[in-house]
Amino acid sequence: MLDDQEGVCVRGEGCEQCRKRGQIGQTVAAEIIATDQEMLGYLRAGNMPRAHEYWIKEKGGRSYVDHAVDLIKTGLVDPYVAEERLGVPLNFNQVFVAGGR
Repeated sequence: MLDDQEGVCVRGEGCEQCRKRGQIGQTVAAEIIATDQEMLGYLRAGNMPRAHEYWIKEKGGRSYVDHAVDLIKTGLVDPYVAEERLGVPLNFNQVFVAGGR
């Protein structure tokens, strides 16, 4: 979630450079999951909670929401547009983790 809002930019009314769209260009908020034998074992067994925990804790996995929040904090992405494009609220990870317990 966005506890520190310094550097966060919100789309404005636009200018000539952006042709009055309020934004220039696009970027990607991505989630990359590199599997290994242990991860595949959890997935084959249908143990999604353990696979997710393994990915986060053992493999250093980061969700696409975490990546989007980082982009927002650097001022590259508007938080409202991020939520709209991601299809989930920016606190989705906290909700997901709390719901899985």
